[in-house]
Order: sequence, then C-alpha cells, then structure tokens
Amino acid sequence: MRLALPPPVAERAPTRFPLLGALLPMVASIALAVILRAPLLLAFAALGPVLAVGAYLDGRRVARRDLRVAQARRATALERLERDIADRRDELRRALLAAHPGPRGMLGGPRPAAADAPLVVLGHGDVPSGIELDPLDDADRPIAARAGLVDRAPVLARSDRDGCIGVVGPRILREAAARAIVLQLAWWGAEPAPEALAARICTAPSAADLLRHCEVVVRIDAADRAEVIRHPNPGALVAIRPGLVSHAELAAELARHRVSMPASGDPPRSVELDVALAESPRHPGGPAFLVDAVGPLRVDLVSDGPHAVIGGTTGSGKSELLTSWALALAARSSPDELAMLLFDFKGGSALDPLVALPHVSGLVTDLDGRMIDRAARSLRAELRRREAALRDARARSIDQAPGLGRLVIIVDEFAALLDGRGELHDVFVDIAARGRSLGMHLILCTQRPSGIMRDSLLANCGLRVSLRVVAADDSTALIGSPAAAELPRSVPGRCLVSIHGERPVLAQVAMVAPDRLDAEIARIAQHWAGDRSLTRQPRVGWLPPLATSIALEPLLERPLSATRPLGAVVLGVSDRPELLDQPVACWNSDLERSLVVIGAPGSGRSTALDSIAQQLRRPAIHGRSASACEALWDAIERLDGVGPDRQRATRPDDPSPEDAPTLIVDDFDAVVGRLDPDHLEAMTDRLIASLGSRRCRIVLSVSAPLAPSVRALVSRMERRVLLRMPTRDEHLMLGGAAADFDDRAAPGGGSWDGLPLQIARPSQRSGSEPVDPATHQLANRQILITHRPAMRAMQLTEAGALVVTDIDGLSQGGLRAAGATDRPLVLVVDHPTWSSTPQLWRALEEVPVLVDRCASVEFRQISRRRTPPPPLADLPDRAWLLHPEGEPTRVRLPLVQTTAQTRTTAQTRTTAQTPTTASDAG
Repeated sequence: MRLALPPPVAERAPTRFPLLGALLPMVASIALAVILRAPLLLAFAALGPVLAVGAYLDGRRVARRDLRVAQARRATALERLERDIADRRDELRRALLAAHPGPRGMLGGPRPAAADAPLVVLGHGDVPSGIELDPLDDADRPIAARAGLVDRAPVLARSDRDGCIGVVGPRILREAAARAIVLQLAWWGAEPAPEALAARICTAPSAADLLRHCEVVVRIDAADRAEVIRHPNPGALVAIRPGLVSHAELAAELARHRVSMPASGDPPRSVELDVALAESPRHPGGPAFLVDAVGPLRVDLVSDGPHAVIGGTTGSGKSELLTSWALALAARSSPDELAMLLFDFKGGSALDPLVALPHVSGLVTDLDGRMIDRAARSLRAELRRREAALRDARARSIDQAPGLGRLVIIVDEFAALLDGRGELHDVFVDIAARGRSLGMHLILCTQRPSGIMRDSLLANCGLRVSLRVVAADDSTALIGSPAAAELPRSVPGRCLVSIHGERPVLAQVAMVAPDRLDAEIARIAQHWAGDRSLTRQPRVGWLPPLATSIALEPLLERPLSATRPLGAVVLGVSDRPELLDQPVACWNSDLERSLVVIGAPGSGRSTALDSIAQQLRRPAIHGRSASACEALWDAIERLDGVGPDRQRATRPDDPSPEDAPTLIVDDFDAVVGRLDPDHLEAMTDRLIASLGSRRCRIVLSVSAPLAPSVRALVSRMERRVLLRMPTRDEHLMLGGAAADFDDRAAPGGGSWDGLPLQIARPSQRSGSEPVDPATHQLANRQILITHRPAMRAMQLTEAGALVVTDIDGLSQGGLRAAGATDRPLVLVVDHPTWSSTPQLWRALEEVPVLVDRCASVEFRQISRRRTPPPPLADLPDRAWLLHPEGEPTRVRLPLVQTTAQTRTTAQTRTTAQTPTTASDAG
C-alpha cells in the first residue's frame, strides 16, 4: 500500500529593501528646497527612508504569517496521515496476533485443526507493514520508517519450508524458547515426539554448534531480549522479545490436549547430599554436590578454580550450597590433605555446625572485629609459611611438596566481611593471585558480586556459581548471562555454573535436611577418625583465639625453652597470629626485679598475682583486707632488712633468686589510698629506694596507675602487664597500642611485650601475708591517750583494769601510789589533756604509753619523734605502744566489748585475714 505525503511548504523569496523608494523622495525634496529657496522643504527628505523601512518590515511580517499558515496546514495533514498509519498498523498487528497468538496466547486456549505447514512465532518485534511512503525531504524519513514497520508483531517461521529452527544462548533460556516452539507445534497438531522434534528444533550454546540445515536461528541474550540472526526472509532479521515457556506450563498444556511430554533437560528439583556422595569419597573429578539433568556435576577447585565466587539473593540457598560443598570436600579428602577456614558474616549460625569436622581449622564471625584482624594476620602468616615450605622443598607448587595440605577458605557474605576492612580485601587479593601454587583456595559467597569485588580478585576466580539473583546485571557480572535472574524462587538451590567463562550449566544443589545435618557431619568425622594413615598434623591457616580461661599447671609442665628459662615466672599465653604461634609468656624475675599488673576492676589482676605468688612461693598482700596497710609496712621493713625487733638484719649484697626478698601486693593503690600523707610518703620513698637497689623483687597490681599516690612508683617498675582498662585514653597513656584496646576483654586478657596475653589461672588462691600484732598485756602504771576516753575507760574497766580518768592534783608519785593494787592501773586521757599537762610528759621516760589512734602530727607531738609510727589497720583494737626505750610498736588492746562490738570486730578481722576472691578483686 502506497500513501502520499502532503507536499512540503514552498520556500518564498526573501523580501528586499526598497532602496529607490527611499532615495527618490530625498532627491526631490532637496531639488525643491534649492529651487524654491525654502530650507523647510529639506525636512521632507527624511520621509523617504522612513516609508521605505515601513514597507520592508510589513512585507516580512506578511511573509512569515503565510509561512506559518502553510506549515500548520501541512502539520495537520501529517498528523492525520500518521493517525491513519497507526490505525492501519494496529489493525495489522491485531490481525497477526489473532492468526498467530504465539506460545503465551496458546496457553489455555482451544486447540484448532491441524495445519499443513504451521507458522511458528519466534518472538515479537518489528515486522514489515506493507505501507510505503516516499519521503519528500529528510524530515519525513522517520515518518516513513515508522510507517513501514509494525512493532510488537509476531516474527514467524514456517516449520516445513524454513527447515530446522535453531535456538542458541544460555541453557536455561534456550530450553525455555525450545519449549515454546514445541508448544506451538503441538497446538497446531504437529507431532511433538523427540525423534520428530530433533529434525525441527535444535539448541546449542552458539550458532557455530548448530546443524547446517537450520535455516532459522534465534540467539537468546536475555529473558526479554533476543535476535533473529538467520532467516530466509531478510525482513525477519530483527531484534525480538522471545516467547519462553516453563517446563510445568508445557507439561500442563500437553496433558490438557492429551499429547505426550517430550524429554526435559531440567535437573531434579531436589537432591539429597548423601545420594550425591554415594560413590567413593576418593572419586576423581571433584566432589559431587551439584546435579544437572544428566547426573552428578563435579566441580574441582584445583582444576576448575583455583577460586570460586557464588552469587545469590536471600533465600536462594547460598548457605546450604556452602554447607554441601564443605561436606563434600570433607568426605572426599582427609584432614591431612585438606583444611578449611570458615568466615560466616551472618552471625555464625549457618556454618557453625561445620566446626565439628576435623578438617575445619576455625570459624570467624562478624561478632568480634578483633577476631577479623587476627584472621588477616593469620592468613598472611600462612602465605609466608607455605612460601617457605615450597622454597625449602625447591618446589614450584604444592603438588611437588608432599606433606603440605591444601587450605580452602569459605566466606559467607563476602561484602559484609569487607565493610570497612580494606586490609582484609588485600589479603584475599593476594591469596587469589598466589593461591594456585600455594594450595590456598577461596570460595566467596555474596548477594551482589557486581561492584563488591575488585577485578584483580574476580579475574582469578574461574569457577562461578549463580543462584537466583534479583537484578540481571548481577547475573551478567558473575556468569556472563542474565539467566540467573529468571531462576524460580520456588526451587532453592537451583543455580547456573560457569567454568572459566564457558556457557553456564543449569544445576541443582544437593542439600542436607536440617534435622540430618548433625548426623551427616558426625558420619564424615567418624569416617576419618578411623583412618590410621592420618598424621594428625596441626591445623593450618588459622590460629584460634586465646582461650578466656587457661590453667597454670599445664603451662608449668611444658618443656623449658629460650623464652621460658629455668626459674622464669609464667604469666600466661601470648598470641602471635602473624607467626601462627601462641607461646608461654614469662617474666624473668632474676633479671627484671619489679613487675606491675595494671587493669580495671574485674580485669584479672588478683588472678595474675595469685599465679605469681604460687610460683614464687611467697604470700601476697591483698589490698582489700583491713590489715593490708600493716602487712605492707611490715613487708617493706623486711625488704630493708629490718626485723620485727627493729634491728637491721644482715643479708648478702646479691641474694640468690630463692633468697631474694619478695613483695607481692594486690590492689596496691587501694592500700596506699587509706594511708595518711606521712605514711604514704615514707612508704613510697622506701619502695622507690628498693627498686633502685634491685636487691628484692616487687610485684604490684593497681587499678588507677595514674593516681598521684602511685604514679611515681608505677613509672619506675621495670615490667608491666596491661589488662583491660576502662577507656581508650587510659590504655594509650599507659603505653598500650590502639589496636590492642578491648573494653570487652575477658578477665585476664591484656598485653605483654606488645602481644595479646591471657593470664593463667592458678589452681588455688595465694596465702595472705600474716599480720597479727600481739595483744598488749596491761601492767601497772600505764597511760592510754585516746580520743574516746569514756568508751575506752569502760572497756578497760570491764577487762579488769583500774582506770583513772581524773588527773587533777595527780603527780607522778601519786600515779605510783595509786598503782599499789593487784589490778593494773591505767590512766586514760585525751590528747588535749595530755598536751596541757606537763607532769604527764615525763611518763614517756618511765611507763609504757598507749596511743589509741590519732593523726601522725599528733603522734609526733606525743612521742617527740619525726618518723611516723607503723600504720594501723582500720580495726577497733589497734593502738601504738611507746616504750621508755625503743621504737613505737603496733599492739592490740585487751578490750571487753559489747555483743554488737564483738560481732563487728570479728567480721573486720575475718576480712583482714581472708583474701578476696578473683571476681571481687579483679
């Protein structure tokens, strides 16, 4: 049908300016003005140009108006023509669709009478409309092109005249297109038997693989995009939207028409893993955990990889695929030949059961960021270890180095693992580049491979598996085809497998029922447990984190080494993941005479000191006991060589390690926090002097090392163990590395020599430093100076003493006379009375004076001494005894107390003599 276009609008000549019409009035006006000698006539000379310009502009306006009118008339004619053409195209499309409904239109419809030569709809695209338009100019060419084609019309092929119809492309798509042709042939009454279809339909990955007699070839690029690349009719070589039919739709339609179903190329919808693994675990060709339409589809990381990438959306079966793959690998290879390291970044629940396999070195989850950093260092160490093993064996690959097993690293949700951890990505890129020769293989699983993995990583992943994905771009980025976006949601585990860029193969993952997973894991583990050929090599590729509870006794039984010489004090176990080593951490107390353990409450300080005290066979001073300050003072005096009798003891200049005086104080800052300034200064000076002499061993634990009372002493300690601190700032100020800070560390977790440390737990608590001053026996003529004279007088009276509180008129001789009785005489006075009664001052030279608790400055006034007395515990019966000759000593008053006072005193003494628990003291 030939149609005529409206004639184009003729172009008019441009309007010219009337030059003579402008000049002639000017010449005439000038001539008249000269002749008539009337200069006023010169004004008329300007009228000529004005009139000429007006005429010119009016002509242009009229020309433009006429052009617009002509163009509007042609546009109206073109619009009317295009509507006519569109109507004719729609009418032709409806007629074609009615005559050739295609596979989707045939489903559920009545079956017509058989046709001699049925026309098969290949798809829908642009077909010739039969309308011809001769474009009159370039602007008419788009109209003519649209008129010549009918869009969304069926593209046809004759099943008899055009010979075999070939379909090429991804397997799942080409089979769906072939089913659409089978449906049309059956609908038209053609024989759908396989032997008959073989001559009419041919599928292949590419056009080069098709039979030569295929006159029609359709290339499927995507579920909504295809192209007819071979056809007897050149007008049919167009892009089309293919018609696709599922296996279930074809089966239902053929059953409705009572036509036999041709053979299907789809794999089964579900397969049990034990069925796929029924063959010997030593079967060559890779583990069988995938099944295609023919049978087990074996993939081998060594030959098909060396690394694999798995893509799939939520619910597509990624975790099940990883589980089946791991079980298949474990069933096929012994723990000596294969080790697996698992990264589960969905909380650890999916892959956690696999830890029971003897092949699994460890499981890393997203619940602990520090654990991920350890994994990066461990994997780098494994790379170096394998490189060294190949170098020592002078081998080019692991195949030439016997005894070096392979390591498979399985990652569930690779994108979450890389979130904010670029260094870990670098490690995986390094493994991907060198893993083939080193025997390290990656199985990386993620929801969206596109944009997540670097090209350098993907380039080494020759094995690609795509389960169902949401976007076709993700499928294309992974397997080179968008077909994975069309996989059914109703079949979890349905996937497409591509090896080194080859055409994807449709397969089904062989899965294990959740209620049978533990039994399957136990079966595989039991199989290798009975294999006597195993050498039971240590696990490779991963050093498990330090245990949160480590017993001391097994560490002491380990053989001595360079890091643990004879006599060294075991602290715990260090962590060196970059060397795949966890050595025993020791403190050589013979060379380093001081050690401080720093940590917040509950961090394990008391446990550390108990362990040290048990090995040094020395009692510890527990800072939370009420008598800790007394025990500490006495212990410092022993360090100085001063015994209880205040006489300096002789000792060798360089004592042996066994004979060296040792001071062990838990919660040292809590002890000195209860001292007055005089005692604190004296005690600190003596400890600093002891540190300088290095004649003794000093072990302290503190919770607030930056406090003014302990800062100077802590800074002079030779070695320190840094346990968990409350804040990062305190951790850094104490010399800890920023990467080692962990405010959630378990008790006993810390750092030593720049390495992570877990303190060893002793089997029993250490003994306490004994502190039990003797009870003072009241004798005749004694003086008690106290701030509580009334209460003390009552208590001493009940204890059988003769108490005197009134000193008016009492002289020294009177005190002697008053004491001429069988009962001990005690004069009880308060400090102001003592200070204001000079006759009592001479008593210091004659009778014992008891001082019942006072400040150091008051004691100096009473005793007339500059040095402070030994500190007193916060107990109700403590006092100082001033002898006429000798140093002041600490004594217990023989007091008779009420029932409530007795209970309080008993509880206080129990606290003083019983060490606190590890949980209380930290």
